[in-house]
Amino acid sequence: MTALSSRAVRGLRWRSSLATLLLLSAISSTAACRAYLKRVPPPDLPASQPRPSTGPPPKATLHFALARMARLEGDLDRAREHINIALLFDSDAASLHLERSRVARLQGDPDTALASLSRALAHQPDHLAARRELAGLLQSLGQLEQAVPHLEAILERGQDDQATVDLLRIQLGLGHSELARTRMDAWVLRDPDPPQLLHERAMLRLRLGDAEGAWDDLAVLLEAHDSPGRATDLFLSVADQTRRYRSTLELLQHLARWSPGDEELLVRLAGLAERVGHSFLAAEAWAALDLVRGHQDPDVQLMLARAQLACGEPELALQQLDLAQAADPELPGLRLDRARALFAAGATDQALTLLATQPEQPLDATAALVRASLLDELGREDEAREQLRAALDHSPQRADLAWQLASLEASLGRLSAALAIHEAHRGAARSGVRHEAERAQLYALAGEVERALVLLEAAEQAYPQQLIPVRERITLLHDSGRADEALAAAERARERLPGDPGLLRLQAWLCQQTGDSGCARRALETGLAEHPDDASLLNDLAWLRLESGESSDDLLAMAGRAVQQEPANPAFLDTYGWLLLARGEVQRALAELEAASRFDPDNETIAAHLDQARAAAARSPPPASGEQTRYKAEPAARGSY
Repeated sequence: MTALSSRAVRGLRWRSSLATLLLLSAISSTAACRAYLKRVPPPDLPASQPRPSTGPPPKATLHFALARMARLEGDLDRAREHINIALLFDSDAASLHLERSRVARLQGDPDTALASLSRALAHQPDHLAARRELAGLLQSLGQLEQAVPHLEAILERGQDDQATVDLLRIQLGLGHSELARTRMDAWVLRDPDPPQLLHERAMLRLRLGDAEGAWDDLAVLLEAHDSPGRATDLFLSVADQTRRYRSTLELLQHLARWSPGDEELLVRLAGLAERVGHSFLAAEAWAALDLVRGHQDPDVQLMLARAQLACGEPELALQQLDLAQAADPELPGLRLDRARALFAAGATDQALTLLATQPEQPLDATAALVRASLLDELGREDEAREQLRAALDHSPQRADLAWQLASLEASLGRLSAALAIHEAHRGAARSGVRHEAERAQLYALAGEVERALVLLEAAEQAYPQQLIPVRERITLLHDSGRADEALAAAERARERLPGDPGLLRLQAWLCQQTGDSGCARRALETGLAEHPDDASLLNDLAWLRLESGESSDDLLAMAGRAVQQEPANPAFLDTYGWLLLARGEVQRALAELEAASRFDPDNETIAAHLDQARAAAARSPPPASGEQTRYKAEPAARGSY
């Protein structure tokens, strides 16, 4: 290898020295920079922006809104996609999990719905909507016990009627009636009239056996809305259980005045009025319905005619029957109703002619029975007998025809014929104790009282738990002038039938006939102890105590409860009105006694009481009318007849 020249060597050394110098210079500069940085602080850098704590990320909010819109539009797949995207941006949002559960329920996926609701509550335990929906979902799946803690958690945060209803339903479903009753009592005490849930609470109270409370809730509901709606059928059912017919009729009248075109309501009002014997109110309801239908419905006109006939207005009934016949000459029942109306109006011959079978007409057994009754009432017994015999030959299965004919034969002294007819047509409906009692009645009608008593005593021994032969025997003894024997028979019968209300009323009546009011009172009080809602016992005891000079509040309540159950019973109305008059409540007494007289215009006792009430009213003018009492506040005290 050739040796380097001295010049090349010098050049290499120079470059090395320069590199060394540059290195030393760099080192010195770095040290100087460090020294400078120690003396001068670094500039402030912009800080990273934290996630806002006041709301979800905007993209989560956007997809949440899109999901709700899609669910409402019925596009559940698109709604689910938006929810899944929103959860990527905000997986802890309870509202997103709640929305996911709603979509899952609509898609028929309860497992996903349950999981989503559980996550929503895990992230936000106080989310009431999520807890409410979870409780509802658990109920729909039959997991009632699992739903209870969620409903209780809702109620711990405050009053919530819907949660209360749900919890009551679950408690009843699980058989926890006492817990449900305690919670119901607390609810009623806290909120007597919950505005939105009266119908639901009424049904729950009915399930708890509180029919009176259910009636109150439904009455408030109907009165507040002036519309029957879905509550009417339940209301009428509850009215049957409570037997608060008077207040029920008044409330239905109130609704009918506010909804005059409600045909279904008028039909219900008329039907209930007919069932309790309130023919005047039934006539008003049918007349209102006839007006609504433009006097074009023959069925309604026929029902109106029957109600008017029951009110003792045969001329008006005949006018309605004419209208019905003009619209439908073949209307069923038209001929019988016209005959009854003609007879009541005094046109006897026309009535009998109308019921006579024409040669071209088949024999009508019912028409024959009515015609025979009219003939018997006119004293034409032989004609009535022939009419009944012809009808029975045509319709041998009619037990009512057989009994009517047998009774007529016995009363005419033809006992053998009567017994033969009764035995030949006894039928399944008149077997046993009723057949024996009727057989004894035939003997009594024929004048063989002793033989009838023997038959009834034998029936008592054969059927010791039946009241029919006891009642017939006691009545027959009394009618025969043997009151002491009748009373002794009643005492013996009480050993077998100690709590029978009919027997106790009969014993009380016998005691009153003998002038022993103490005996009568004891019998009635014994009956009421076992049958506290028996209308006849209530009325009889109220009257007995009133006659002895009492007029207390509990006596008024007793008489009022009897009128509630039978608002068209003139005896009950008379007791109630006479008691009100004794207490100085003249105007109310006058209204009750006028109603009693309207139902029984020929009753001398009621007429005398009404005269006294009118005289008292003339001496004391009526007070100024105040605010109308609510239906539930004092149902027995409202007289608006």
